[in-house]
Amino acid sequence: MFNKMIKRAAAVLTVLVMSSQCLATASSFVDPGGWSVGDLNTTYQEWDLFVSPTGNLPDVGHTVSPAISSDPTIDALAPGFNSGSGNFYSFAGDYGFMTEIYNHGGRSGVGGLPFGSGTHVIVQTSATLNGNTGVYANTLELVDAVGDPIVGGANANALRHDVIFEGIVSSTFGDVYQREEIWEFYLPGFVDDFRVQADVIVHSSFDQLRVDTAISGEAYPTTSVVIPEPSSILAPGSLGVLSAFRRKN
Repeated sequence: MFNKMIKRAAAVLTVLVMSSQCLATASSFVDPGGWSVGDLNTTYQEWDLFVSPTGNLPDVGHTVSPAISSDPTIDALAPGFNSGSGNFYSFAGDYGFMTEIYNHGGRSGVGGLPFGSGTHVIVQTSATLNGNTGVYANTLELVDAVGDPIVGGANANALRHDVIFEGIVSSTFGDVYQREEIWEFYLPGFVDDFRVQADVIVHSSFDQLRVDTAISGEAYPTTSVVIPEPSSILAPGSLGVLSAFRRKN
């Protein structure tokens, strides 16, 4: 009996150690490498709580310099909805999300930008996985305020796309498998308002979004991130389907 108790305690300790290595938080998101939040002609907006299917304002943070009179929002696209735990989700099929990002050369900006300026954009997403998919990576794109393509905004034109975290996180229904990703784009000659949009697989919970922008004459160097070591990445298995509702910290 004593030996069984020792083995059981050792097994519990192993699980706790593994969990401490794999739990993810918003700290997996990173700051821009070429500028700081609050610098002139930059914007920062981040969401971690969606209280409505549409019109959600940034709840983690929102900083623009100089001030822009319109606030960015994020919407779920049908059949997506906001869950009781503050995420976007769908039982019925694949869904999408769309943000409205207000830029310094847009209708709410103050203008006066250097001739030939463009916009460097960093997008970071967090979603649970259904199988091996959360956000459909090849669908994430930047479009203008009416949904038309922007030069440099197509997924194929991204300066970079990386996974910055992949592993098990806690949820209200137990452990789920989550992926956090980063994209960077440069929109030459474009300083107007724009949208970030992408599709998400059914039964995946879209948890968090961060968008940073900076007006610049050319693209900044891409942001440095620490990519997870393979030993810290566990096989998705069925965890992405067990629950789509991440516990908000």
